[in-house]
Amino acid sequence: VENFFSAQYIAESQKIEIRYDSSNTQKAVIRIYDLLGKPLCQVNLKHGENYISLNNFSSGIYIISIQTPDKIFNQKLFIY
Repeated sequence: VENFFSAQYIAESQKIEIRYDSSNTQKAVIRIYDLLGKPLCQVNLKHGENYISLNNFSSGIYIISIQTPDKIFNQKLFIY
């Protein structure tokens, strides 16, 4: 099973864009954590483009975790 994720912070609109392309219909969940591991946000992803508002997040570094039934992908998120 091949999965493709990309996440990009869009400063102008205070959003993160997550693109999820999967070779099948696997469900995926994104979670955003602070650096202490506290969960701050959880969203079920749909196939294609997804947007999450970060208006309530302070500037700093966060961890994005995208989980499918068989894999977990982690990425740092810098909000400025």
